[in-house]
Amino acid sequence: MPCDTITQVSQELKNANLTWLKEALEACGYQVTQSGEILSWRGGNYNRQTGLLTTRTENDAARIKREYSSIMVKNMGSRFGWRVKQTGENRFQIQKG
Repeated sequence: MPCDTITQVSQELKNANLTWLKEALEACGYQVTQSGEILSWRGGNYNRQTGLLTTRTENDAARIKREYSSIMVKNMGSRFGWRVKQTGENRFQIQKG
């Protein structure tokens, strides 16, 4: 691959909660800016209207989606009154009430 080539990976992430996604991106170490329904950071962006998450590599996209999932589990757990305990990397124990 030539050294002046820029690769981009686009993955579908429909109807993501922008607040949670921004929190996930910041947890991954990105500095995020928001303009309407678009989140931008160095090396990628997310457009809520199109549902596309664009990053430089598939690993970046997977890392962001894993972090977003963790945040979603924690937030939904507190919303429904569940006790959420993180038992390992990307592992949670959820107990009702």
